[in-house]
Amino acid sequence: MKPILETKDLCVSYGNTKILENINISINKGEILGIVGESGSGKSTLLKSLVSLLPSNAKIEHGNIFLENKDLVKLSKEELRQIRGKEISIVFQNSGASLCPIRTIEKQFMESAKAHQDISDEDIRKSIDEIFPKIHLKDVDRILKSYPFELSGGMNQRVGIALAMLNKPSIILADEPTSALDVTAQAQVVKTLMRLRDDFNTSIIMITHNMGVVSYMVDKVAVMYNGRVVEYGSKKDIINRPLHPYTQMLIKSTPNMKKGKLYGIPGKAPVFGDAKRGCAFVDRCNKSMGKCYTEIPSTVSYDNSIVNCHLYKELAEEEIIV
Repeated sequence: MKPILETKDLCVSYGNTKILENINISINKGEILGIVGESGSGKSTLLKSLVSLLPSNAKIEHGNIFLENKDLVKLSKEELRQIRGKEISIVFQNSGASLCPIRTIEKQFMESAKAHQDISDEDIRKSIDEIFPKIHLKDVDRILKSYPFELSGGMNQRVGIALAMLNKPSIILADEPTSALDVTAQAQVVKTLMRLRDDFNTSIIMITHNMGVVSYMVDKVAVMYNGRVVEYGSKKDIINRPLHPYTQMLIKSTPNMKKGKLYGIPGKAPVFGDAKRGCAFVDRCNKSMGKCYTEIPSTVSYDNSIVNCHLYKELAEEEIIV
């Protein structure tokens, strides 16, 4: 199966500082890809790169971003504008803040649809009436006449998802869509995204810190650290047999009522731009050895996973308790 979206050796810099190095990910039609890692690992930069929403001081140094047969890196600003919102949509971390506070929800839906289609108000309303019930937004008239500040955080987030789905995109990019919500609203948003995938066969790339969300909803996982994908594979392989010590620690640090103890990752993430002779994770790793300090590990395939660690074979043979 040919991926609907894939990156090949994608490298991004802010000024003279490298942020993303040789990113290779892909997603098929109807799949959910979870991108995980601590703050500052490059996750949001990767998501913004996919639709060319990087800040003015950032640039793609080299690499490709293929949306089916189109290389997005080579498209003009106008061509990218037509793709954003139509073929690829974004759900932001706090949709309420990304919505215009002085326009009603209805007006924002109208503007979004007409920016990409020659469509009547009646047909837009038909689309809204189709999407809203699927994401448990029942009082359609009241919501459309409301301003964002008149809606709750969870409702604003679902409105943001509905807005992203308005033009029936092939892919939704979700930037930590549950992190600003309470636990109940988080569960609602997760179920909403999964239902949209099931109903519309939409592909979703989701950034999250929450390994619980990853274990529940995604098909594939990319673990990022210091601008690199250090482990990549199916959810089953990543969760049940992590091949990188960082992945192990992320899973172990997930809060769990049965554990009776909270675990964390010692130390702090390296700063982008710092010179590195060996593995970027070496100072925080509980399994590091001599060459970890002097040699940058190569990215290798092992069974169905891709990993960036000198110790992947030893970890594969361990009975890992996380």
